[in-house]
Amino acid sequence: MSDGKIETRRMKMTKYNVIANGTEMGIYESVEECIRDAGYSSIEDAAAACNQSVEEFLSAVKLIEIPKRTKMAKYSAEWKTAQTEKNGGWPQFHSNLKIWKWHKIAHDTEYSDGRYLSKDDCIEENKKS
Repeated sequence: MSDGKIETRRMKMTKYNVIANGTEMGIYESVEECIRDAGYSSIEDAAAACNQSVEEFLSAVKLIEIPKRTKMAKYSAEWKTAQTEKNGGWPQFHSNLKIWKWHKIAHDTEYSDGRYLSKDDCIEENKKS
């Protein structure tokens, strides 16, 4: 039986650089948000302020999508390859053994070496100069 609570989460929305009638208005999630920020209560009000019909106003609005920054996920194949190229590998803690091991990619295979009590010791002995 439901307790009547609804869980909500704010999703990351796409952001746009909004250009209206050739003027850069800023970065917004929607035209409506831009219009509210400019002090208008509706698209109709904004269009009227520009002496345009709603259709003319909307046809003069450009939305340029701002790409989301992407970051390599730690321990992804991309990340591992980059760490191997940059540092010769990476230290990785093995909680079941309570030790650090040095990992690297070679010949499309992941290898691990050594048994270290600290991350610093693992790095010091293995990181390429």
